[in-house]
Amino acid sequence: MTDTPSILAGAVPADVADAPFPHLLRLDCLEPAVFADLAGAFPRPSFPAATPQNFLALLDPFAAAVDASLTEAWRRFAAHHVSAAFWREMVAVLGPALRRAHPDLEARLGAPLEAVPAAPVDAASEAPVRLGVQFGFNTPVTTPSSVRGVHIDKARRLVSALLYMPEPGDDAGGD
Repeated sequence: MTDTPSILAGAVPADVADAPFPHLLRLDCLEPAVFADLAGAFPRPSFPAATPQNFLALLDPFAAAVDASLTEAWRRFAAHHVSAAFWREMVAVLGPALRRAHPDLEARLGAPLEAVPAAPVDAASEAPVRLGVQFGFNTPVTTPSSVRGVHIDKARRLVSALLYMPEPGDDAGGD
């Protein structure tokens, strides 16, 4: 474990629910001071005036232009969440649920989950587990709508996580 804050710090396998699908819901997963520091330095994209409401924009924190605008705290936070150490944290918390949902996964990977190499998705690596981080933004909403309807993430994606960081005063959505 590092001194970098993790969205999984303090989570245990018993926190994972199996229905309607394996999932972990954590409110206040970061210490308030850490959250405030990250939220205060959250990157702010600019959108052209003609951008429609509830438009989703995604930024890669490792892209040079984005990385140059990030604080050191954000760089460490993003780097930790694409590291082999974070993969081991995920396995410690989500491993039992992953094994129940995918009983043949370890045989397909050729190793116990704890021993499977992991690397950032953009690294020059042959690691079978690839971890990525994106910043996502939605333009303001003026009428009820959804940025994306019911969907299934990419078939090759084993785990997805969302860290919701609402703007101050934003009390609608993100549920």
